[in-house]
Amino acid sequence: MLVTVRSIRKETEKFGRELRGVLVKKGYERVGLAYRELIGSLYESWKIGIERVWEGGFLMKKGY
Repeated sequence: MLVTVRSIRKETEKFGRELRGVLVKKGYERVGLAYRELIGSLYESWKIGIERVWEGGFLMKKGY
């Protein structure tokens, strides 16, 4: 079998596309996980803040 520069280039490009696809997929998964963690953290902070305000009677003192 005769190996040419063109055939090597095609194989390299194919491998590059496959590798890029795998890396993009992993990147999306990691960004998704980070986003879920961020939203969860923001929700927890909000919930704790609301509980503190409610327990402190701030809303009651303001007449709400």
